[in-house]
Amino acid sequence: MTDRSAVESYTVQTVGFAYCALPECEVAGDTLHMNVYIPATMKGSTPKPDRFPLLVFFTGGGFWQGNFNIPQWPEAFVKRGFVVATPQYRLGWDRNNDGVIDSLDFSPDIVSGHCEGNAKSLMRAVMRGYLDAHAAIRFLLGNPDSYPVDPELIYVGGPSAGGTLSMTAAFSSWEQLEAYWATFSGGLPYEVGPCDMRYSVRSCPLLGPDVTEPYHIRGVVNCWGQVVMDPALEGDPGAVDLYSAYATGDFVSPPDVGRILSCPDYPYGMGGKAMHARLVEYGHCVKTMEDPDARHKTVFLSDEDTLYDDVVYPLSVQRGERARFIAAQASCLFKSSICGTPCTDTTIFLVDEPSDWLRAYYVVNGTANGEPGGCEDDGTARFLPILPGEGFSRHDLLVWPNPSPGGPMSVAWNSSTRFGDCIVTDVSGRVVFSGTVANRSTPFSSLGLDNGHYLVRVDDRDNTYTTRFVVFR
Repeated sequence: MTDRSAVESYTVQTVGFAYCALPECEVAGDTLHMNVYIPATMKGSTPKPDRFPLLVFFTGGGFWQGNFNIPQWPEAFVKRGFVVATPQYRLGWDRNNDGVIDSLDFSPDIVSGHCEGNAKSLMRAVMRGYLDAHAAIRFLLGNPDSYPVDPELIYVGGPSAGGTLSMTAAFSSWEQLEAYWATFSGGLPYEVGPCDMRYSVRSCPLLGPDVTEPYHIRGVVNCWGQVVMDPALEGDPGAVDLYSAYATGDFVSPPDVGRILSCPDYPYGMGGKAMHARLVEYGHCVKTMEDPDARHKTVFLSDEDTLYDDVVYPLSVQRGERARFIAAQASCLFKSSICGTPCTDTTIFLVDEPSDWLRAYYVVNGTANGEPGGCEDDGTARFLPILPGEGFSRHDLLVWPNPSPGGPMSVAWNSSTRFGDCIVTDVSGRVVFSGTVANRSTPFSSLGLDNGHYLVRVDDRDNTYTTRFVVFR
């Protein structure tokens, strides 16, 4: 896996992996399908491995809607060296609480975030999804000749309900879900309507060999999801690497410990912020990003097309950029863990403006090291420019590489002005460079500078731009 695009081409197969019907029942079930994205050729001289890490990526949709033909996300990950599977899982729960699951429950007219649905039916939907998620993994591992995956490198992920499903599949055991169900339901059976496998809490038989060896989910890509679990459950959540992105104002999957849809009777979950703290406490690999202005699903994005540098970026383009950035960041974290390099950071990185997003350059609230922008060959983080203490403003100055190992330095500022007067000083005020520079050019070098911080100022005809960089060899 790599934070850069390393796969030149890939194939896509659509396969059925489980059949949700019982021979003794008259009610027919449905076949669950998945798309499987497999790297075919590598870029440049990159050798093609025999096995790839596996990412099983689940659709969102509130456990009542969704499609396994997921746009943008699979391509972002397969190009970074994963076999990616996007399986169906059984959808549907009693959203209008009329005692049955029927077409009325699949109506988009039911207001998002309503709390009138049957909470036990929702919990059963989560449990069904858990079984289907692990069935998809078992099918892929049970067919190694068809799917070149490394059984030691299994990852899951998804947005919204897909994030909740992936978090639950990785951090909860079936025994824990059963125990939580017993408490949550007051001791009711979770099995309802065994002949209708669409809504039955039973495993669907696989359409192929099953894996015989135990396996472990090594990491999660969670986008605004939560672990469904007993809130009283404490202790080490296990060695699962977590890349998580969430919105501060998310009422669907609250970032802390909270109920699904923030409804008083719905199942509890631990959101990205809560799991971040738990994983840091026990020394596991974690990286978390928070959008302080966003609500559910709009992390890193505005709700409409964005104008930046006189170019209109459609919302679909922004979503694609988000998928590619998350794929790169998650790959870096997972690779750091594989290589045994430090990857536990107590910082929750703040992301804010869509203009910053489009440059893959993020407000990190003035942290000392800057924002990790990828990873080196051994998995250690590569950093983007260090920010001023108050954070990076849209109109501030960009200097890179930063930290600098000693070499050419590039500058850019968000303006149509082509030239500006630049001055670089050390922390004592000593001038180490001054002159007129071109916007988006490489005008000076840090070669010969001592280790430490340096201040940069550019004055053009409209504004003054400031930033800092560090030399570190």
